[in-house]
Amino acid sequence: MTQTPPTTSPLADGSTPTPDQAHRTDRTNHWRFRKRGWVSPTRGARLPSHLTGPLDLIQATLLVLPEDATFSERTAGLILGAPLPGECDMSRPHVTVPAGGRHLSRAAIVCHRRDLPDDERTFTDGIPVTTGERTFIDLGSALRLPRLVALGDDLLRRRLLDPDTLHKVIQRSWKQRGIVNVRKAAALLDARSESPQESVARVFIGQAGLPMPEPNVDIFDEYGEFLARGDLVYLDLKIVIEYDGEHHLSREQQAKDAARRHRLTRNGWFVITIVAEDLRQPRLLIRKITEALALRGYPKRASVR
Repeated sequence: MTQTPPTTSPLADGSTPTPDQAHRTDRTNHWRFRKRGWVSPTRGARLPSHLTGPLDLIQATLLVLPEDATFSERTAGLILGAPLPGECDMSRPHVTVPAGGRHLSRAAIVCHRRDLPDDERTFTDGIPVTTGERTFIDLGSALRLPRLVALGDDLLRRRLLDPDTLHKVIQRSWKQRGIVNVRKAAALLDARSESPQESVARVFIGQAGLPMPEPNVDIFDEYGEFLARGDLVYLDLKIVIEYDGEHHLSREQQAKDAARRHRLTRNGWFVITIVAEDLRQPRLLIRKITEALALRGYPKRASVR
């Protein structure tokens, strides 16, 4: 689970640190390790000083956890590979221990106390972590609705979250903080979504009271020839919403995008191009879509709530 750097630096005694594994330490040899290029992110564990990323901290923390502890919350999202907002603080791993167990009194760890049923705990590469369903629910109080839906769509698409199981876990978590947000997000999940940006845009569209487009639809002309695969599509109205991320900035990709949009326009499709700024300011997104819908005879006015 750790990130291996391209090179390693030898220690003072000439040996080379192991970049793919954290090691145990203790108070008596802490300073010796520090002098040799190691750091101790939490009491009882050490890492090569150039490995201080979130996954490295998880590897080090794992060494000092009791057997009944489980990585949870945003740390679980990271381990499961889910899309998390850049503003999420990953400097301290989140760990859940049984309610009646010993509290982890460590400044480098955020400890939560909750009894986890067996069906809410799993292992990823040998690391104990909450399941996709439990992770989704736990993040209901930390993420806003669009970002929570984006995370859920990703877990659902990769089959790390099951809708029926999610419903059961939500039912038993009815007192949990953020559960109202979780229920709203669960109703919007769609495994067809292939990027967090598509999911976020879809939520904003729904919140504005506009009809919901279908994610990732293959578009054909009247003769059955393939034209394009649309990010978000209104098939009946022949409107396609395309998100342009950073990978669209290369000359080669821009040429492909231009040819693709020309094919769509020539066949009567209205193409809406959205960028990151439209998601940062949803009113821009809604204005573009409202104008396109009006041109297609859909008169309803929208607002961002």
